[in-house]
Amino acid sequence: MSPNRMGPYCVYNSVNRMQGVGVMGPALRERTAQVVVADHAEGRLVTITGVIDVHSAADLRGDLHALIDDGRGTPLLLDLGRAEITDATGLGLLLECHRRGRRHGREMRLVAVSDGSERLFRRLALRRQFAPRPAYR
Repeated sequence: MSPNRMGPYCVYNSVNRMQGVGVMGPALRERTAQVVVADHAEGRLVTITGVIDVHSAADLRGDLHALIDDGRGTPLLLDLGRAEITDATGLGLLLECHRRGRRHGREMRLVAVSDGSERLFRRLALRRQFAPRPAYR
C-alpha cells in the first residue's frame, strides 16, 4: 500500500526471522528494523530504528523504494540517529536508495546519524555523499 494512502504518518515494520542454527545462536534469532514516516515542512521525514544489515535489508529496500517512487521533488529526510549500519549490505542499501532517488528526482538527505554510522561514513569517505544535516524534529 502506498504511504500516501495511509495518511501523513505511517509505520512500516521490517522483520526477518532466522533459524538460530550454527554460530548465530538464540540471541540473534530475530532482527527488527522499523521505519516511521511523517510529513515535515522540509520533506518527508523517514526515521529508521534498529539494525540495518543483511537480515533487514530486503524488507527495508521495499519500504524505501516505495517511498522514493511515491513522489517527485519532495526530499526524503533520513533519520538514522537510532539505527546502526553493521555490514556492507546495509551500507549498500543506503547507497542504492540514494542513487535511485536521484534517478527519480527525489533528494535523500541524512538529518541524524548514530555515532557508529557516522564513523563508518567517515572511514569510507562517504561523508560528502551523505552529508548529515542538523536533526529535524
